[in-house]
Amino acid sequence: MKSLRTKTILWALLPIVLVLVVVAVITLYAYEQVIRNVVQEWETELAETLAARLSEGMNQYGWVLQTVANEDDIRSMEPARLGPALQRAGNRLAVFDAGVVAYDSYGLAVWSTTTGVDRLGTEFPLPTVVDRLRGGRRPAFSDVFKDSVSGKDVVLVAVHITRTDGTFAGVLAGMSEVKYPVPGAIYAQVAELQVGESGYAYLVDGNGRVIYHPYSAFMGARLTATEPVARALNGDSGAVLTEDLSGERVISGFAPISGTGWGLIIEERWDSVIGPVRGYSSLLIVLLVAAGVLSVTLVGLSTGRILRPIRELTLGARRIAGGDFDHAITAKTGDEIQVLAEQFNSMAGALKESYTNLEQKVEERTRGERRRADQLRAINEVGRGISSILSLDELLPFVAHSLRETFDYYYVIILLPGPQSDELSVRASNTEPGMIPVESAPRFKTTEGITGWVFREGEPLLVNDVSKEPRYVLYEGRPDTRSELAVPIRVGPDVLGVLDIESVEPNAFDEIDVFTVQTLADQVAVAMENARLYQETRDMAVLEERNRMAREIHDTLAQGFTGIVLQLEAAEQALDEDASLAQEHLSRARSLARESLNEARRSVWALRPLALEQLPFETVLRQEMESFTRDSGIKVAVNIAGESRTRPPDVQSTLLRICQEALTNIRKHAEATEVDVHLVFDEDTVRLSVRDNGRGFDTETRAESGFGLISMRERVRLLGGTLTVQSEIGRGTLIEATLPLSRR
Repeated sequence: MKSLRTKTILWALLPIVLVLVVVAVITLYAYEQVIRNVVQEWETELAETLAARLSEGMNQYGWVLQTVANEDDIRSMEPARLGPALQRAGNRLAVFDAGVVAYDSYGLAVWSTTTGVDRLGTEFPLPTVVDRLRGGRRPAFSDVFKDSVSGKDVVLVAVHITRTDGTFAGVLAGMSEVKYPVPGAIYAQVAELQVGESGYAYLVDGNGRVIYHPYSAFMGARLTATEPVARALNGDSGAVLTEDLSGERVISGFAPISGTGWGLIIEERWDSVIGPVRGYSSLLIVLLVAAGVLSVTLVGLSTGRILRPIRELTLGARRIAGGDFDHAITAKTGDEIQVLAEQFNSMAGALKESYTNLEQKVEERTRGERRRADQLRAINEVGRGISSILSLDELLPFVAHSLRETFDYYYVIILLPGPQSDELSVRASNTEPGMIPVESAPRFKTTEGITGWVFREGEPLLVNDVSKEPRYVLYEGRPDTRSELAVPIRVGPDVLGVLDIESVEPNAFDEIDVFTVQTLADQVAVAMENARLYQETRDMAVLEERNRMAREIHDTLAQGFTGIVLQLEAAEQALDEDASLAQEHLSRARSLARESLNEARRSVWALRPLALEQLPFETVLRQEMESFTRDSGIKVAVNIAGESRTRPPDVQSTLLRICQEALTNIRKHAEATEVDVHLVFDEDTVRLSVRDNGRGFDTETRAESGFGLISMRERVRLLGGTLTVQSEIGRGTLIEATLPLSRR
């Protein structure tokens, strides 16, 4: 017969065991549900964050491509300007490893950086993209397709090209090869994404085809039948428990990649995620069993005391499972139940902190991306202004004031090398209305200070606390400076100057400011180089015209005036002896004066051919031939062949002047009776030939003599053409000039 104590213990043991089992089951179930919900939410947030990061990187390449497409040379859609423009942008376009192609408004390729294949004249592979870009302004990302020219699987980023009047001019497309194990450059960031200890991420295009996967066996597979891929391509983001392609149970997060139509999928083995939780569950069961044994031994005295904290523990577990992480479980029992309650409280605190940190990171990232986008837009606006200025005196003050007004920088200065080789002088600032004269500009040593270091090293320098920077030199005019950012104005290896901004606040600048200021400094460098080349071109043009006038005076007017003087002197000597001879000399002097007057008029005509502004080129050419025949008596035949094409003004002027100089040489030296002038229009060139039946000359001894031939060669060379001179003694002379109708 059992004792009452035994019966009491037995009867107490059953409900205690039952309660502990129920508590254990509920607790474990609630705990696993909480973990599952948390993991799914975490995977969703992670997929969205990673997709946003990847979208940012990809869209950045799209905006880089759009920045190139907005350049004037690209917008012109002229092959002669497209090639150099794309070559200058080679570093920015290097990510498009399958090439960059410019298509016109009809979708035909007019220029390509691709080597080894000929894309010119080929059609745009995705016509619907062209139609979308006609009315859109965002970069377009294609799905994977096989390039009919190279035969490779590629993805394509395309942006619109607009003319200066805002009309659609064509498409600039960058292509990236889909390959393994190294992903294409524009989406290479997906290979760097970290997903837990055992997870990975893969990328699919709008058709569900795998663009990148860490396991090569899945490259190119179509996964539209899987739930994560289907939902991601439908624009949804989330996380589900599912099976991967090998049949293993995984937690799969998914999110669409904004602006592309693609999807990002992340997968992590469920066992690796839930394994630690299950280990902790086993520990929890052990603790509950120990608590049950202890409860049985103390049932008579502590049944109520034991049951009360268990109830609170159960209630607390349910509230935590419901998302109430602020709830604290109170169980001051001094035993395992209290430890368990504290563990639940610690878990709830950790989950709450995790949520809070995640929200803060997302908010900070959003603010940073918004600021970067604003600065990129501002860079584009200022860059357009920079590219339109060809005068250095206007360029530098414009940049200084634009930086101050657009980005609200406290102080902006631009320093250029000074009169001394070891000095930098301040040539523009936001406090001065225009260019600062060299003689009154503040000067700094290149061996001192932050700006001196940047000029010597050619690297940017960010100092957010100048009091801790040994290279900082206090300038009396700016004693309140606390932060300083200086970047080099550089073209290739040459540093042209320094762009320096300062702030009265510490920690005023970050990496976004470095990117912004360096980008604008690079644009300033290009604009400075363009201004220099523009000035050199103008100087060369002035020098060329001076040389031409010198040649004209030497070959015509000077000789004519010399002849007049000689005839007048001869007439003076013959006055007293033979009046008829004196009259003959005077007549000859009068004839020479008329010829010199005609030559002077011809020089003025060559200086500025106004007729070309009023009449067609062919008409002016025929008038020139008629005038030549009338003045010299030499018969001229003009023949124009081919379809007349639009010619640039400099080509027309050069052809007319070459013809004039050739006729002048014929009249002065050739002793010819007939001249044939041929003007032939080909598809890309125009050819002018002037042939006479005069006495000719030896080209080996006289090909480079005389101002006339030298002038012709210089004019043709400046326009990228060729000049051929053929002549034999007694068999006449042929001068032939070939000029391109468009400069490549």
